[in-house]
Amino acid sequence: MTALRIVVMAANKASGYMEARNLGIEPVAVVTPHSLHAARGVIADRIMDATSLTVEQREMLLPHVIPCLATTRG
Repeated sequence: MTALRIVVMAANKASGYMEARNLGIEPVAVVTPHSLHAARGVIADRIMDATSLTVEQREMLLPHVIPCLATTRG
């Protein structure tokens, strides 16, 4: 079984990595308002929102993360 490739959206990298680790996830990228392109070139199976993420931040980050989903590729 292949591990899921997960991109985490978070308010900051530290909280994103900490929450992912607490859930037993090794993210392929953590995207934050200060690292909008952290998932550029990454192919992911899922996107996870960290609890530190606000609604406004999610709306800002989502357009940068959606292209990395494997289902959006041709």
